[in-house]
Amino acid sequence: MSSSLSSRYGTSAERAAQLPADPEVLTLRQCAAVLQIHPVTLSIWRREGKGPPACNLADSDKAVRYLRSDVLAWVAMQRRPSKKVCRKREIAAALQAEGEAVSV
Repeated sequence: MSSSLSSRYGTSAERAAQLPADPEVLTLRQCAAVLQIHPVTLSIWRREGKGPPACNLADSDKAVRYLRSDVLAWVAMQRRPSKKVCRKREIAAALQAEGEAVSV
């Protein structure tokens, strides 16, 4: 960076230090890090219509951003009970259908 630009905008390290630790708007790499997946996986999910909602800034595929709140809400929607819990509920429902009192 030229000296006039760095004096005006600061160095990249200085700009990075000014960013919040948990930004509300995430880049593809930041979102992938939050989800603990590879960025390519997130790109594939976006192309296939899976994954958290994304937005393209200025109609550019290169400027994809994710809102942290959208990502966390999407993760919450992906939660499913474990198979063990589902099986217990199936057994309880069958026993209740037979007239036995059961608590899960």
